[in-house]
Amino acid sequence: MAVLQITYIAAASLLIFIASATSNSSCGNGWVKSTESRSCLIYVHDRKTWHQARTQCQALGGDLVKIVNSKMNKIIYQLIEGTVDLNFGRGLWWIGLHATSRRGEFHWLDEKKKAEFTDWLPGRPETQLAEVCTAVEYSDKNRKEKWSWDDENCNGKQSFICEKVEGKTLCEFVVEDF
Repeated sequence: MAVLQITYIAAASLLIFIASATSNSSCGNGWVKSTESRSCLIYVHDRKTWHQARTQCQALGGDLVKIVNSKMNKIIYQLIEGTVDLNFGRGLWWIGLHATSRRGEFHWLDEKKKAEFTDWLPGRPETQLAEVCTAVEYSDKNRKEKWSWDDENCNGKQSFICEKVEGKTLCEFVVEDF
């Protein structure tokens, strides 16, 4: 009986610890707090088209990441480096920048204003498609900079980075027939 009581107390203490650790997080499970943008970031390994990735980010309570300056750009590179084994030569991850015309004007998600900050691979973007999306690219193939952005066909399937407002949680309600 004493062993059962001690086990119960230990389990209850562990449950309280887990609950308090979860409630202290302003981002939620799996999300990482970004000090630069006061937002939360998550790396999603699933490979999706740009539009599918955006839909999945929205289902998680956010959207594809918006990188507005070099500090945020470095944070994204570090997030990927800390999550992915980069011993494969080249990798691409969707971000929220895209162009919907051949004019070469890239916009963040639903914004109308042209993006001010970019980190394009030299010679990019090449907007020959009607719709072009942007991916963060890692390549260790004889380049000075291993990280950059590349324009890609939006129908290609890549992993991606989501961003949400810090403290925002996703609530789901189930309505049943009476």
